[in-house]
Amino acid sequence: LAEADLEAATICDRAYAAMSLGAVDGASEPVAFDAAIVRDARGRIELIADLRDALASGAVDIVFQPIVDMGTGRCTGAEALARWARNGKPVSPADFIPLAEQTGLTFDIFTLGVNRAAQVVKMHAKANEPFYVSVNLSPRDLERPELVPHVVHLLARNGMAREPLKMEVTEQLLVNDSAVPEKNLSALKSLGCRLAIDDFGTGYSSLSYIGKLPTHMLKLDRQFIVGLSQDPATQAIV
Repeated sequence: LAEADLEAATICDRAYAAMSLGAVDGASEPVAFDAAIVRDARGRIELIADLRDALASGAVDIVFQPIVDMGTGRCTGAEALARWARNGKPVSPADFIPLAEQTGLTFDIFTLGVNRAAQVVKMHAKANEPFYVSVNLSPRDLERPELVPHVVHLLARNGMAREPLKMEVTEQLLVNDSAVPEKNLSALKSLGCRLAIDDFGTGYSSLSYIGKLPTHMLKLDRQFIVGLSQDPATQAIV
């Protein structure tokens, strides 16, 4: 310790703060006390607690981003996206989704997304309009052994057909050597659900995974789409 005269209570408080910081970041190495960093960690801990309460109380909302067929101009589906207003102020998904991934709350968000997706799909089914909804599934949740039974339960409880549900996973799963994600992907595909890899081509992706993974669709990152009509190199890559 830099300060030899620190009281025991202060030492314990700082140790607990550093430990809390390590828990938030998932650190496996010792974490030293730093006042500025710990203040930030405490803010994230409060954000996590509020997000957990918001999910329990129904304060997290699902909005739908339309997916349009460029050939017909018809809206053929939508992507379910979580949105949250904390104390009346919107919280950016860039702030709360990473924390949800660290703490396992993405599974609750996924469940909420499937439940809301079922409502939208059934509404279109009544009008005889084919429609699908994409729901994001984190790589961490894809490793859950209870994932496939959980999806089966959600679909049955909501009376939703399996094909209109499309689950999107980021290419981060490609760096995981575990056989569980691929096993779960194969099981979900066998159920009749559709699967997509999101942000393909921006990080760890290899073209070999196109044939290896049991997915139906690749979603190219927007960097391959911007300027597509003007850039011959981008056209060639796509």
